[in-house]
Amino acid sequence: MVRVTTNAGISRFSVILQADTIIFNTITSEGYYLERAISCGNCTRTSDQIMNNHPISVTWQGSLSRDLLKNSQKAVITGLTSRGIFIKLDTGWILFLSFEGFRGPLTLNLSGETSILNNPPAGSESAGGSHGLLNGIKVSDPLEIQDGKIQNLPAGIEIDFSRAGTWEAPPQLEILLSPGDRARSLKTVAGLILSQNREPGLYLVLKELLGLEIRDLQSPPKAFERVDYVRLLQLLKTTDLDGILSTLRPLLGLGAGLTPAGDDLILGLLLAYNRWGPALRPVFDLAELDDRLNRAASQKTTLLSANLIACASQGQADERLVNALDGMITGNPAPDQCARSLSSWGNSSGCDALVGMALAILSSQP
Repeated sequence: MVRVTTNAGISRFSVILQADTIIFNTITSEGYYLERAISCGNCTRTSDQIMNNHPISVTWQGSLSRDLLKNSQKAVITGLTSRGIFIKLDTGWILFLSFEGFRGPLTLNLSGETSILNNPPAGSESAGGSHGLLNGIKVSDPLEIQDGKIQNLPAGIEIDFSRAGTWEAPPQLEILLSPGDRARSLKTVAGLILSQNREPGLYLVLKELLGLEIRDLQSPPKAFERVDYVRLLQLLKTTDLDGILSTLRPLLGLGAGLTPAGDDLILGLLLAYNRWGPALRPVFDLAELDDRLNRAASQKTTLLSANLIACASQGQADERLVNALDGMITGNPAPDQCARSLSSWGNSSGCDALVGMALAILSSQP
Protein backbone atom coordinates (compact mmCIF):
# COMPACT_ATOMS: atom_id res chain seq x y z
CA MET A 1 0.00 0.00 0.00
CA VAL A 2 1.28 3.47 -0.90
CA ARG A 3 -0.22 6.62 0.61
CA VAL A 4 0.31 10.10 -0.80
CA THR A 5 -1.09 13.00 1.20
CA THR A 6 -1.33 16.67 0.32
CA ASN A 7 -2.63 19.56 2.40
CA ALA A 8 -3.69 22.35 0.07
CA GLY A 9 -5.44 24.73 2.45
CA ILE A 10 -9.02 24.00 1.54
CA SER A 11 -8.87 20.23 2.10
CA ARG A 12 -6.71 17.32 3.15
CA PHE A 13 -6.40 14.76 0.42
CA SER A 14 -5.01 11.21 0.39
CA VAL A 15 -4.46 8.76 -2.43
CA ILE A 16 -4.03 5.13 -1.37
CA LEU A 17 -2.80 2.56 -3.89
CA GLN A 18 -3.91 -0.80 -2.53
CA ALA A 19 -3.81 -4.00 -4.63
CA ASP A 20 -5.82 -3.15 -7.74
CA THR A 21 -7.71 -0.20 -6.28
CA ILE A 22 -6.99 3.49 -5.88
CA ILE A 23 -8.83 5.05 -2.92
CA PHE A 24 -9.38 8.80 -2.74
CA ASN A 25 -9.96 10.21 0.75
CA THR A 26 -10.78 13.88 1.28
CA ILE A 27 -11.43 15.82 4.47
CA THR A 28 -12.91 19.15 3.43
CA SER A 29 -12.50 22.44 5.26
CA GLU A 30 -16.04 21.98 6.57
CA GLY A 31 -15.03 18.65 8.11
CA TYR A 32 -16.85 16.38 5.68
CA TYR A 33 -15.18 13.05 4.90
CA LEU A 34 -15.39 11.80 1.34
CA GLU A 35 -14.12 8.49 0.00
CA ARG A 36 -14.19 6.96 -3.47
CA ALA A 37 -12.57 3.74 -4.59
CA ILE A 38 -11.65 3.20 -8.26
CA SER A 39 -10.47 -0.14 -9.58
CA CYS A 40 -7.54 0.20 -11.96
CA GLY A 41 -6.50 -3.38 -12.68
CA ASN A 42 -2.86 -2.73 -11.84
CA CYS A 43 -1.89 0.57 -10.31
CA THR A 44 1.18 1.28 -12.39
CA ARG A 45 -0.42 4.21 -14.19
CA THR A 46 -0.09 7.79 -13.02
CA SER A 47 -2.91 9.52 -11.17
CA ASP A 48 -3.52 11.70 -14.26
CA GLN A 49 -3.97 8.58 -16.41
CA ILE A 50 -6.36 7.08 -13.88
CA MET A 51 -8.49 10.23 -13.69
CA ASN A 52 -8.55 10.62 -17.45
CA ASN A 53 -10.08 7.15 -17.82
CA HIS A 54 -12.68 7.41 -15.05
CA PRO A 55 -15.51 9.91 -14.72
CA ILE A 56 -15.65 12.46 -11.95
CA SER A 57 -18.85 11.80 -10.07
CA VAL A 58 -21.38 14.40 -8.94
CA THR A 59 -22.35 14.02 -5.28
CA TRP A 60 -25.35 16.38 -5.32
CA GLN A 61 -27.39 18.06 -8.02
CA GLY A 62 -30.18 20.55 -7.58
CA SER A 63 -33.66 19.29 -8.35
CA LEU A 64 -34.02 21.81 -11.17
CA SER A 65 -30.64 20.94 -12.70
CA ARG A 66 -31.62 17.26 -12.60
CA ASP A 67 -34.78 17.95 -14.61
CA LEU A 68 -32.97 20.24 -17.05
CA LEU A 69 -30.22 17.70 -17.75
CA LYS A 70 -32.82 15.07 -18.63
CA ASN A 71 -33.92 17.27 -21.52
CA SER A 72 -30.50 18.48 -22.67
CA GLN A 73 -28.05 17.00 -25.16
CA LYS A 74 -25.54 19.79 -25.62
CA ALA A 75 -23.97 22.55 -23.56
CA VAL A 76 -21.26 25.20 -23.86
CA ILE A 77 -18.84 26.53 -21.25
CA THR A 78 -19.70 30.13 -20.43
CA GLY A 79 -17.47 30.91 -17.44
CA LEU A 80 -14.48 29.67 -15.44
CA THR A 81 -13.80 30.60 -11.81
CA SER A 82 -11.68 29.24 -8.98
CA ARG A 83 -14.90 27.84 -7.50
CA GLY A 84 -16.22 26.02 -10.54
CA ILE A 85 -17.40 26.07 -14.14
CA PHE A 86 -20.51 27.67 -15.62
CA ILE A 87 -22.15 25.85 -18.53
CA LYS A 88 -25.13 26.86 -20.66
CA LEU A 89 -27.47 24.07 -21.69
CA ASP A 90 -29.18 23.90 -25.06
CA THR A 91 -32.42 24.57 -23.15
CA GLY A 92 -31.13 28.06 -22.32
CA TRP A 93 -30.35 27.54 -18.62
CA ILE A 94 -27.05 28.06 -16.80
CA LEU A 95 -25.69 25.35 -14.48
CA PHE A 96 -22.73 25.57 -12.12
CA LEU A 97 -20.25 22.69 -11.78
CA SER A 98 -18.94 23.44 -8.31
CA PHE A 99 -15.64 22.52 -6.66
CA GLU A 100 -17.27 23.47 -3.32
CA GLY A 101 -19.80 21.68 -1.16
CA PHE A 102 -22.56 24.32 -1.14
CA ARG A 103 -25.70 23.05 -2.85
CA GLY A 104 -28.27 24.88 -4.94
CA PRO A 105 -31.04 24.36 -7.49
CA LEU A 106 -28.71 24.89 -10.47
CA THR A 107 -25.54 23.45 -8.90
CA LEU A 108 -23.75 20.15 -9.51
CA ASN A 109 -21.29 19.44 -6.69
CA LEU A 110 -18.23 17.58 -7.95
CA SER A 111 -16.97 14.76 -5.76
CA GLY A 112 -13.92 14.61 -3.53
CA GLU A 113 -11.61 12.98 -6.05
CA THR A 114 -11.46 16.25 -8.02
CA SER A 115 -8.88 17.27 -5.41
CA ILE A 116 -6.26 15.33 -7.39
CA LEU A 117 -7.06 17.60 -10.31
CA ASN A 118 -7.68 20.79 -8.37
CA ASN A 119 -4.58 20.63 -6.15
CA PRO A 120 -1.75 19.18 -8.24
CA PRO A 121 1.62 18.63 -6.59
CA ALA A 122 4.13 21.46 -6.44
CA GLY A 123 6.36 21.55 -9.49
CA SER A 124 3.74 20.05 -11.81
CA GLU A 125 2.43 21.94 -14.81
CA SER A 126 -0.87 22.59 -13.00
CA ALA A 127 0.70 23.91 -9.78
CA GLY A 128 0.37 27.54 -8.79
CA GLY A 129 -3.12 27.71 -7.33
CA SER A 130 -5.16 27.05 -10.46
CA HIS A 131 -7.57 24.13 -10.68
CA GLY A 132 -6.16 21.22 -12.66
CA LEU A 133 -9.59 20.49 -14.13
CA LEU A 134 -9.55 23.98 -15.65
CA ASN A 135 -6.35 23.33 -17.59
CA GLY A 136 -7.14 23.26 -21.29
CA ILE A 137 -10.77 24.36 -20.81
CA LYS A 138 -11.86 27.53 -22.58
CA VAL A 139 -15.02 29.60 -22.63
CA SER A 140 -17.18 28.59 -25.60
CA ASP A 141 -15.90 24.98 -25.55
CA PRO A 142 -18.77 22.66 -26.58
CA LEU A 143 -19.89 19.78 -24.36
CA GLU A 144 -22.03 16.69 -24.93
CA ILE A 145 -24.60 15.36 -22.48
CA GLN A 146 -25.56 11.72 -22.79
CA ASP A 147 -25.91 8.56 -20.69
CA GLY A 148 -25.91 10.57 -17.47
CA LYS A 149 -22.54 12.19 -18.22
CA ILE A 150 -21.15 15.56 -19.29
CA GLN A 151 -18.56 14.75 -21.92
CA ASN A 152 -15.99 16.32 -24.25
CA LEU A 153 -13.85 17.84 -21.48
CA PRO A 154 -10.05 17.91 -22.01
CA ALA A 155 -8.06 14.67 -21.69
CA GLY A 156 -11.20 12.56 -21.98
CA ILE A 157 -12.51 13.54 -18.54
CA GLU A 158 -16.24 12.92 -18.01
CA ILE A 159 -18.54 14.17 -15.26
CA ASP A 160 -21.03 11.50 -14.17
CA PHE A 161 -24.25 12.83 -12.62
CA SER A 162 -26.30 9.64 -13.06
CA ARG A 163 -26.07 8.61 -9.40
CA ALA A 164 -26.03 12.03 -7.75
CA GLY A 165 -28.29 12.78 -4.83
CA THR A 166 -31.01 15.36 -5.46
CA TRP A 167 -31.07 18.53 -3.37
CA GLU A 168 -33.84 21.05 -2.92
CA ALA A 169 -34.65 23.56 -0.22
CA PRO A 170 -35.75 21.66 2.91
CA PRO A 171 -39.27 21.88 4.35
CA GLN A 172 -39.96 24.92 6.50
CA LEU A 173 -40.00 24.61 10.27
CA GLU A 174 -43.40 25.00 11.90
CA ILE A 175 -42.22 27.07 14.88
CA LEU A 176 -41.71 30.68 13.82
CA LEU A 177 -40.46 33.80 15.53
CA SER A 178 -42.96 36.54 16.22
CA PRO A 179 -42.90 39.48 13.79
CA GLY A 180 -41.05 41.58 16.36
CA ASP A 181 -38.43 38.90 16.98
CA ARG A 182 -37.94 38.47 13.23
CA ALA A 183 -37.18 42.18 12.93
CA ARG A 184 -34.70 41.97 15.81
CA SER A 185 -33.02 38.91 14.29
CA LEU A 186 -32.80 40.71 10.94
CA LYS A 187 -31.16 43.73 12.56
CA THR A 188 -28.63 41.51 14.32
CA VAL A 189 -27.70 39.75 11.08
CA ALA A 190 -27.50 43.05 9.18
CA GLY A 191 -25.37 44.59 11.92
CA LEU A 192 -22.89 41.71 11.68
CA ILE A 193 -22.79 42.01 7.89
CA LEU A 194 -22.19 45.76 7.94
CA SER A 195 -19.54 45.53 10.66
CA GLN A 196 -17.58 42.80 8.90
CA ASN A 197 -17.89 43.91 5.26
CA ARG A 198 -16.49 47.33 4.40
CA GLU A 199 -16.45 47.06 0.62
CA PRO A 200 -18.82 49.40 -1.29
CA GLY A 201 -22.08 47.77 -2.27
CA LEU A 202 -25.86 47.90 -2.39
CA TYR A 203 -26.09 46.20 1.02
CA LEU A 204 -24.94 49.45 2.66
CA VAL A 205 -28.54 50.74 2.32
CA LEU A 206 -29.36 48.41 5.23
CA LYS A 207 -27.99 50.98 7.68
CA GLU A 208 -30.65 53.55 6.84
CA LEU A 209 -33.39 51.04 6.08
CA LEU A 210 -33.04 49.39 9.50
CA GLY A 211 -32.00 52.47 11.46
CA LEU A 212 -28.68 50.93 12.53
CA GLU A 213 -25.98 53.00 14.24
CA ILE A 214 -22.63 51.87 12.86
CA ARG A 215 -19.75 54.32 12.77
CA ASP A 216 -17.38 54.97 9.88
CA LEU A 217 -19.64 53.28 7.35
CA GLN A 218 -19.47 54.72 3.86
CA SER A 219 -22.53 55.56 1.78
CA PRO A 220 -23.78 53.16 -0.90
CA PRO A 221 -22.46 53.78 -4.43
CA LYS A 222 -24.48 56.51 -6.15
CA ALA A 223 -25.89 54.09 -8.72
CA PHE A 224 -27.91 52.40 -5.97
CA GLU A 225 -29.31 55.65 -4.59
CA ARG A 226 -31.69 56.03 -7.53
CA VAL A 227 -34.18 53.75 -5.73
CA ASP A 228 -36.17 54.97 -2.71
CA TYR A 229 -35.98 51.85 -0.53
CA VAL A 230 -38.16 53.32 2.22
CA ARG A 231 -40.88 54.05 -0.31
CA LEU A 232 -40.47 50.54 -1.76
CA LEU A 233 -41.00 49.11 1.72
CA GLN A 234 -44.24 51.07 2.08
CA LEU A 235 -45.43 49.91 -1.36
CA LEU A 236 -44.81 46.28 -0.39
CA LYS A 237 -47.42 46.70 2.33
CA THR A 238 -50.08 47.56 -0.26
CA THR A 239 -51.86 45.99 -3.21
CA ASP A 240 -50.26 48.51 -5.61
CA LEU A 241 -48.50 45.97 -7.84
CA ASP A 242 -47.79 48.51 -10.58
CA GLY A 243 -46.10 50.80 -8.04
CA ILE A 244 -44.00 47.91 -6.70
CA LEU A 245 -42.92 46.87 -10.19
CA SER A 246 -42.08 50.42 -11.29
CA THR A 247 -39.73 50.68 -8.29
CA LEU A 248 -38.14 47.24 -8.72
CA ARG A 249 -37.58 47.29 -12.50
CA PRO A 250 -34.72 49.86 -12.39
CA LEU A 251 -32.83 47.43 -10.14
CA LEU A 252 -32.72 44.70 -12.79
CA GLY A 253 -29.21 44.50 -14.22
CA LEU A 254 -28.01 47.29 -11.90
CA GLY A 255 -24.42 46.60 -10.89
CA ALA A 256 -21.47 44.61 -12.19
CA GLY A 257 -20.73 40.90 -12.49
CA LEU A 258 -22.61 37.74 -13.41
CA THR A 259 -25.31 38.58 -10.85
CA PRO A 260 -25.62 42.37 -10.53
CA ALA A 261 -26.44 43.69 -7.06
CA GLY A 262 -29.92 44.87 -8.03
CA ASP A 263 -30.77 41.36 -9.20
CA ASP A 264 -29.51 39.94 -5.91
CA LEU A 265 -31.93 42.22 -4.04
CA ILE A 266 -34.83 41.02 -6.19
CA LEU A 267 -33.73 37.40 -5.72
CA GLY A 268 -33.74 37.85 -1.92
CA LEU A 269 -37.15 39.53 -2.00
CA LEU A 270 -38.80 36.83 -4.14
CA LEU A 271 -37.15 34.01 -2.20
CA ALA A 272 -38.51 35.38 1.08
CA TYR A 273 -42.06 35.84 -0.18
CA ASN A 274 -42.25 32.54 -2.06
CA ARG A 275 -40.68 30.43 0.69
CA TRP A 276 -42.38 32.13 3.63
CA GLY A 277 -45.52 33.62 2.06
CA PRO A 278 -47.92 32.36 4.75
CA ALA A 279 -45.76 33.93 7.47
CA LEU A 280 -45.01 37.21 5.65
CA ARG A 281 -48.55 37.54 4.25
CA PRO A 282 -48.09 39.86 1.25
CA VAL A 283 -51.35 41.56 0.29
CA PHE A 284 -50.39 42.07 -3.36
CA ASP A 285 -50.69 39.36 -6.02
CA LEU A 286 -47.42 37.44 -5.52
CA ALA A 287 -47.93 35.14 -8.51
CA GLU A 288 -48.35 38.18 -10.76
CA LEU A 289 -45.24 39.82 -9.30
CA ASP A 290 -43.24 36.63 -9.91
CA ASP A 291 -44.43 36.39 -13.50
CA ARG A 292 -43.85 40.02 -14.44
CA LEU A 293 -40.42 40.21 -12.80
CA ASN A 294 -39.32 37.00 -14.50
CA ARG A 295 -40.37 38.32 -17.88
CA ALA A 296 -38.57 41.62 -17.24
CA ALA A 297 -35.42 39.83 -16.00
CA SER A 298 -35.22 37.77 -19.19
CA GLN A 299 -34.86 41.02 -21.14
CA LYS A 300 -32.91 43.30 -18.82
CA THR A 301 -30.18 41.31 -17.08
CA THR A 302 -27.73 38.42 -17.42
CA LEU A 303 -29.00 34.93 -18.19
CA LEU A 304 -27.57 33.61 -14.91
CA SER A 305 -29.36 36.28 -12.90
CA ALA A 306 -32.61 35.66 -14.75
CA ASN A 307 -32.28 31.93 -14.01
CA LEU A 308 -31.64 32.56 -10.30
CA ILE A 309 -34.59 34.95 -10.07
CA ALA A 310 -36.76 32.26 -11.68
CA CYS A 311 -35.57 29.81 -9.01
CA ALA A 312 -36.35 32.29 -6.23
CA SER A 313 -39.89 32.68 -7.56
CA GLN A 314 -40.25 28.95 -6.83
CA GLY A 315 -38.84 29.34 -3.31
CA GLN A 316 -35.49 27.80 -4.33
CA ALA A 317 -31.97 29.20 -3.97
CA ASP A 318 -28.45 28.32 -2.86
CA GLU A 319 -28.63 26.65 0.55
CA ARG A 320 -26.67 29.50 2.16
CA LEU A 321 -29.43 31.96 1.25
CA VAL A 322 -32.16 29.54 2.31
CA ASN A 323 -30.47 28.84 5.65
CA ALA A 324 -29.96 32.53 6.41
CA LEU A 325 -33.55 33.41 5.51
CA ASP A 326 -34.90 30.52 7.58
CA GLY A 327 -32.79 31.64 10.53
CA MET A 328 -34.31 35.10 10.52
CA ILE A 329 -37.84 33.68 10.32
CA THR A 330 -37.52 30.78 12.75
CA GLY A 331 -34.49 31.55 14.93
CA ASN A 332 -32.58 28.54 13.62
CA PRO A 333 -29.76 28.87 12.63
CA ALA A 334 -28.48 31.66 14.87
CA PRO A 335 -27.75 35.18 13.55
CA ASP A 336 -23.96 34.71 13.44
CA GLN A 337 -24.38 31.62 11.26
CA CYS A 338 -26.84 33.49 9.04
CA ALA A 339 -24.31 36.31 8.57
CA ARG A 340 -21.53 33.86 7.68
CA SER A 341 -23.75 32.09 5.16
CA LEU A 342 -24.69 35.33 3.43
CA SER A 343 -21.12 36.62 3.37
CA SER A 344 -19.87 33.42 1.73
CA TRP A 345 -22.22 33.63 -1.28
CA GLY A 346 -20.32 35.52 -3.97
CA ASN A 347 -18.26 38.63 -3.29
CA SER A 348 -21.22 40.61 -1.91
CA SER A 349 -24.19 38.87 -3.56
CA GLY A 350 -25.42 37.27 -0.34
CA CYS A 351 -25.21 40.60 1.47
CA ASP A 352 -27.13 42.32 -1.34
CA ALA A 353 -29.76 39.56 -1.27
CA LEU A 354 -30.22 40.37 2.42
CA VAL A 355 -31.64 43.77 1.40
CA GLY A 356 -34.45 42.02 -0.47
CA MET A 357 -35.06 39.65 2.45
CA ALA A 358 -35.13 42.64 4.81
CA LEU A 359 -37.77 44.40 2.71
CA ALA A 360 -39.97 41.29 2.73
CA ILE A 361 -39.57 40.71 6.48
CA LEU A 362 -40.19 44.37 7.37
CA SER A 363 -43.24 44.57 5.10
CA SER A 364 -44.97 42.01 7.35
CA GLN A 365 -44.57 44.17 10.47
CA PRO A 366 -47.78 45.66 11.91
